[in-house]
Amino acid sequence: MIQQAEQQQRAAVQKYNQAARSYNQAVQKSIDDHNRAVRAHNARLRGNG
Repeated sequence: MIQQAEQQQRAAVQKYNQAARSYNQAVQKSIDDHNRAVRAHNARLRGNG
């Protein structure tokens, strides 16, 4: 009984960790996209300088 509960808990933790990794990757992509847009914008500003 306890063994089964521990297995279920491990499975839940692994599932949570996978979701957290996916979330972190999405956040990192969002940051990368934002930084790319900022760099492009700054390049345009410098070009107009």
